[in-house]
Amino acid sequence: MNSFNNKWKLAEQSFATYFNGDVVEELELQYKDIDILCKESGRTVSVKDIGDSSKQYGSVLLETTLVNTTNGATSKGSFYKCEADLFAIRLWHKGRYCWYVTHTSELTKYLEQNDLSEVKTRPETEAKNRARGRYYNGTICKRVPVPHLVENTECLCIPIRALKNKEQRALDYLRDWGFSK
Repeated sequence: MNSFNNKWKLAEQSFATYFNGDVVEELELQYKDIDILCKESGRTVSVKDIGDSSKQYGSVLLETTLVNTTNGATSKGSFYKCEADLFAIRLWHKGRYCWYVTHTSELTKYLEQNDLSEVKTRPETEAKNRARGRYYNGTICKRVPVPHLVENTECLCIPIRALKNKEQRALDYLRDWGFSK
């Protein structure tokens, strides 16, 4: 496993610890972009770690379309394939790392109702993907400015520092905002 994958795994483990969940190991669920099963509510969560890039660029990229640049074929990107109840992103907001948590349906509605810029895979990345034999060698992502995302979706945006060694507080946040049963 490379360091890129380890970073995602650490984010999943961190979220599971704070919010009383289990990291999903079943491939069938992982293909649906389900990373966590919350013990208390039974809800499923997709976890993304975009903390460093959101700190650097002030935005989040959500993959909406896969593209074959040779024949023009397209498919749903990972965001639209996600079947998790909740979508959690570790991101940078107001000078600190936070867990942004919302219903996946709420985030989908936000993407569809807002005119957001798109970012496409660089040609050199597409060439590498073709050389690796990937059918879909490019992606299109929606660029979402973090402040706009937080202000315009029904969500929790919890500073991670507030959660350190306080797992009960994290569960209380979820209950208070109606994210658990």
